[in-house]
Amino acid sequence: MSSWFSSRVSHPRPGPRRPSARPAGSRCSTSSRAFAPPTVTGSQQPLPAASLYSVLEPVQREANKGTPQAYYLFKTSTSHPVVEGPAPNLHQLFLPYKGAKRPPDTQVLKVPAGREPVQCKGMQNCPGAPKSGASWYLLKLPPALSGKDLVESGIAETVDPNTGQPIVTLQFTHAGSQAFRRITQAEYNRGRVNAGEAGQLAGASPSVVNRYAGHNAIVLDGVLEETPYID
Repeated sequence: MSSWFSSRVSHPRPGPRRPSARPAGSRCSTSSRAFAPPTVTGSQQPLPAASLYSVLEPVQREANKGTPQAYYLFKTSTSHPVVEGPAPNLHQLFLPYKGAKRPPDTQVLKVPAGREPVQCKGMQNCPGAPKSGASWYLLKLPPALSGKDLVESGIAETVDPNTGQPIVTLQFTHAGSQAFRRITQAEYNRGRVNAGEAGQLAGASPSVVNRYAGHNAIVLDGVLEETPYID
């Protein structure tokens, strides 16, 4: 994966649903150059972390080099649960607490500039996830596409006729549609190069396709919802 799509467009979320990954018309999609350390290996393979704390703690030196993208407050217990955040600054982070000061037994971690942590649940759409449960990734900003590339009135919840599962379809603006075409073409070409270098260009099994195809990442409201591939 090398580009990703992020949207914070408001839409109803009445129950379990999945964004549609089928690139028909101007629906939404977008992808591991987009992953940032510590959630990517040296060979650019996704390396999810088990918690938000595990994502942010190793990058605090980087976060101190510029203006942080956001702040989180964690308990100092072994599991390091999040108690507040994200917040744009420390004042907003501590505002709910007495005297707007950091409460005891807590720790502040910063998100480095140009980065966004995202959560993913399960294995099917969480690249590199070894087991079920929550996985966390750090993505580079800005995304290849964002909410401004969507037509909000074109967002709709429906049912996938092939699977019977609820999905969300998203409509692009004209500029968003053009960008989407460029992104998917680049991912298709990258997948062919990856497969060719591995001698698997003729491979047709699902495992081969999923391993070498160019993937995209669809992020809605800070949650990694889909990682469709372009084959």
